[in-house]
Order: sequence, then structure tokens, then C-alpha cells
Amino acid sequence: ILDRRLDKTLDEIGQELGVTRERIRQIEYKTARALRPQLAHWAGSIAAPWLSQLSSAAVSETELFSNIVVATLPAAPQYRLAALALRILFPGAHTPGLGATRGVARGLWTNSPEALGGTLRSIAKACPFSSEDFELYLRHAGISSGLLEPLRAQERGAIRYHAGASAWVRSNAVHRDAATHILRQAGKPMASTALAGPLGINARAVVGNLVRDDRFRQLRPSGEWALSEWLTDEQARAGLETTLDAVISVLRSDGPLKRTALIGRVVEIYPVSAWSVMNTLESDLVGLTADGRIDLTERGATPMPLRIPRRPDYVVVANGIVILRRRVDREMLHGSGIATSRYVGWAVGLERPGEARTFVSPGQPDLIVRRGFGNSSVSSIRQQVTELEASLGDTAAIEITLSTDTYRIVIEK
Repeated sequence: ILDRRLDKTLDEIGQELGVTRERIRQIEYKTARALRPQLAHWAGSIAAPWLSQLSSAAVSETELFSNIVVATLPAAPQYRLAALALRILFPGAHTPGLGATRGVARGLWTNSPEALGGTLRSIAKACPFSSEDFELYLRHAGISSGLLEPLRAQERGAIRYHAGASAWVRSNAVHRDAATHILRQAGKPMASTALAGPLGINARAVVGNLVRDDRFRQLRPSGEWALSEWLTDEQARAGLETTLDAVISVLRSDGPLKRTALIGRVVEIYPVSAWSVMNTLESDLVGLTADGRIDLTERGATPMPLRIPRRPDYVVVANGIVILRRRVDREMLHGSGIATSRYVGWAVGLERPGEARTFVSPGQPDLIVRRGFGNSSVSSIRQQVTELEASLGDTAAIEITLSTDTYRIVIEK
């Protein structure tokens, strides 16, 4: 039982042996108490260094057991026996969970799992890191470099290694953090197609990820992506206008214009489409003058009247609940956000482009719905559908309750 407790829970062992978890706990406690004096005598001078090492955030078995392992004998059984002795001598010592997840760091030990979790969450906020910088950060935080391999191996966790970018990133911002690292390494703007390869997603998904993150700006007319931190205010004004910025610039220079004239003028000057110009007219920064021309609301124009968008078949609204159904595809499983009808934004109460609303679910990332120009978007649900064991071709039904600002996801096979 003591040996099995290195890897399994009381319930798991109880089921294997056909007894209750409480009986397993009693046997574990009594046996450990009986062995503790003998192990304390055997450990001798080893116990004090072990206790000191366990006071750090986390320490690897290699560091803990290096001075007692016999090189001429197989290492694995020696490590297991040493781990068993460690658990009996120091009942509070165990292999910790990683961050706020269910991943287990095999081969690491700590007496302070809460402190380790807090440290890992702090590290996550500072991502992305190169491997070298990450190791330095761990050392500065008092964590053994032995944490690297368990972190690399874990499938779930606050932090993960992105092989394409050769960087440590947050699990809830995998592609965006990886793109940040890639651009910093390149030191120059890059096209969506160039970023797609190392990120492991297609160019469309690159745009979908970066456009919703303030760390990135898309250069016009090249369409390349740059880090916002690289740009001066003057550069941002000169070469990074959104379609709405372009419309405002034309109206300020040319004055009020008829719709057709405005669209023609903006498309003539800026590399944008007529469709995108039309969508910007939903903004509360532009509106209609008394004679029907389009002008800036700051000069007295009246914002365009709000219209209820057409409801697509995959959206249902009833009794204060909005249900959005989308097929589970590779982009969803890779962490891309969901582009959807502007009706979804309207249904959750977003009247104008640029507005957003956040919904929560216990133990899950926040779900953010944003109203854009001509469409709406829903933040990534990769973690949720993965935990629900969704497969390609299944349907993810996102149920949003407006009165409580909560949501849940149901997988329909």
C-alpha cells in the first residue's frame, strides 16, 4: 500500500484491493508510523538536507537522491525506495500539481504545493520565454530546473512548451504568445503566411488570433504583423489605420459625403474593401446628417439606426438563453477563436462594434463575445471541448445565460 500510494489515490487502491478508502488510509498511517523510527535511523544525516531542499518551491529527485544512489545498481528501483522513505519521513512531501491544473509533475517534490502553484501562475503571466530565459526564471524563483521535463511532458497546465516557436507559452494564449516570441526573435514584421508554419495553424487562424490581441498591429498596406511595442505614435497613425480610422480620416479631410462617394474615396486611398467600409458605418463615431450624407458624430451627425441582424439557423434564443452551435473542427481544437454572425453579438446585448461581454463558468476560462464590424467573435473554447473529449465532427453547443453572465458547453455527438 505504501508503494502504491506513490502513484495512486486512496480510492484507486481501495478499489483494487476491495476495501474502503478509509481502511487504506488506516493501513498507510499505521505502517508509516511503525517504519518511521527505523527509516530515521537509516537516513541519519540525510534527513536534514532533505528537509532543507523540500523547503524550496520544488526540487527534483535527482537532486534529492544523488548522494544515496549506488551507480553500479539500476537507478529506477533505488529512486522508488528513496521516494518511499521520503514520504514516510516527511508526510507532507509529495509530487505537486502544476499551476491550477490536474497535471502532475513526476519526479519533483515539495512541501509547499500552494507556493509552487502561485509561483507557476506568476511565471505564466510573464510568458512567453525562450528555453534559456525560462530556466533562468525558474532558478530565480527558487525552482529546480528539473521542472522543465515534467512541464514539457504534461498535456494540461497553465504553461506549455511550443515546439514550433521554441518558447514557453500560456495554455490559454498558445498561438498569441508563440507569435510574440517569433516576432521578437525575427526583429521585423512578418506576414500571416510566414507565421502560420511555426505556429502550426493556417494563415486565416493567424489573423483570427492576432487581431484580438493588443500586442499586435497589422501594417497597411503590406498586411504584415508587427508588435505594438515597436511602433511610435506617429508610425501608428501613419501606417496602421483600421478601416474605421480610414473612414474617419477621409471624413475629416473631405467633409460629409454620400455613402457611395465615401466608399469610393476610402477604397481609392486605402487597401480596404467596400464591404469593410460599409460595416464601419455601424460605429457610433459616424452617422447621418440631416441631408442624408455621412459624417462624424463629433460634428453633430446622428448615429446610424440600429437594426436587428438576421438570425442564422445555428443560433437559438429562448428564455434569456442564447445557444450557439458550431461543428468541432481542427481550428477549434487548435485554440482559434470562433468567428460568427453579428446576430450573436446583438443577442447578448452588444449594440455597437468594439463592445464585448464576458461570461464565466466554474473552473473554466472566461468566454468573451465581441461585436465586430459585420460579424461577432467568441473566444477560444479549446480547453473546454478538449476536457469534454470532443472529436472532429461533433457539435459544440455554447449555452449562454444572460441573466447570470454564465455559460456552459455541451458536446453533441
